[in-house]
Amino acid sequence: MRGSTAREATASRGVSDWDMKGLAGRARRELARRVAAYRRGRRLPELAGRDVVLVDHGPATGVTAETALRASRRRRPRHFIVAVPVCARDTVDPLRGFADDVFWVMAPADFHAIAQWYDDFAQTTDRQVIDPLGARRADAGTRR
Repeated sequence: MRGSTAREATASRGVSDWDMKGLAGRARRELARRVAAYRRGRRLPELAGRDVVLVDHGPATGVTAETALRASRRRRPRHFIVAVPVCARDTVDPLRGFADDVFWVMAPADFHAIAQWYDDFAQTTDRQVIDPLGARRADAGTRR
């Protein structure tokens, strides 16, 4: 694996290690809150020996995708794929250092921000995640 895109991205923006630790702590707490809300007590799926596809709405710096890849890689998937609809051109190579394969639809030269490639780039609400998950669970229960 190559060097950390997260470290490069934060250093290039003048974020100190001290600031990064604070941001990381808040991010961990938010992740724990979301896992509790979305999984509702169910264990995380087993990744060891499985093919895993990580889908990102479009990495600009690749920091979020890198973090997810690092965390998931520890769970020993057999093959790790990143799939994105759009990304910055200079994000593809760093992601290749953390994934087995990286697939993208567009990596435009005039990339400035992810939002420019979406009609609606509003933050996804908890309800927008929880409702489909609940419907999926209900559907799975009727097929048993």
